[in-house]
Amino acid sequence: MRTAIGVLFYNKPTLTKQCLTALAHAGLTDERIYLVDNGSEKGVLTKLENEAISLGLRNLTSIRIPDNRGFSAGMNTALKASFDDNVCNAAVLLSNDVFVSPDFFSQLKKTHLSPNEIHCPRVYH
Repeated sequence: MRTAIGVLFYNKPTLTKQCLTALAHAGLTDERIYLVDNGSEKGVLTKLENEAISLGLRNLTSIRIPDNRGFSAGMNTALKASFDDNVCNAAVLLSNDVFVSPDFFSQLKKTHLSPNEIHCPRVYH
């Protein structure tokens, strides 16, 4: 099973880098990350693409939405891209303020993630 990981952000490159760093330490195997820029200022997406490469996140597709369309539209963009690629059969949707634990994906696969499922974890601050 291959999992799509949608990461949505609007500006805030430092926060998004923390999210990507957590993903880099989460034991990803064949997951594909869809990094969706929801209308950020010019240059933010390029900076984050470079950060992802430096973190070793090579299985990444970046998508730029020209204007902020909100959370749902941004996540739908990630899902559509993953379906269009036809390589993923499950999805996890993350806002850029979500920092997964190192065992997040291994635990999710053991207990919850099945083909054709979409998960969007809740975050409590």
